[in-house]
Amino acid sequence: MLLTVLIYLGDAVWILALALMAGASRAAWNRMDADTKVPLQPGAPKGPRLSRNVALSAAPAMAFLASLFLVAGVRSLGLSPEEALILFGVRIVLAALATLAHLGWLRAVMAQLKAEGSLKY
Repeated sequence: MLLTVLIYLGDAVWILALALMAGASRAAWNRMDADTKVPLQPGAPKGPRLSRNVALSAAPAMAFLASLFLVAGVRSLGLSPEEALILFGVRIVLAALATLAHLGWLRAVMAQLKAEGSLKY
């Protein structure tokens, strides 16, 4: 019973984290022209840049794959209640860190593109 509840709570937190990442990427997407090249390393004027489509969808897609890996691991292991609680904590922390990393990167990218005059508004 406890294991099932922790699995579903962990899934819910990951869904929320992925929704936040996707929503922020979509908002940034709307502020850019289709031909905008997004810097992968904000602050590096000659750093690598990718198209808007690839750059803004890469982080949420990688986070989604990580969440699938964690879900597969949680459901296939025979865990004791203590191990389930520890893995639940790991899943929650990873979801939060992935979201914060993406939002921090996106904020820096938007600031750089704004300074370059590459945003619509």
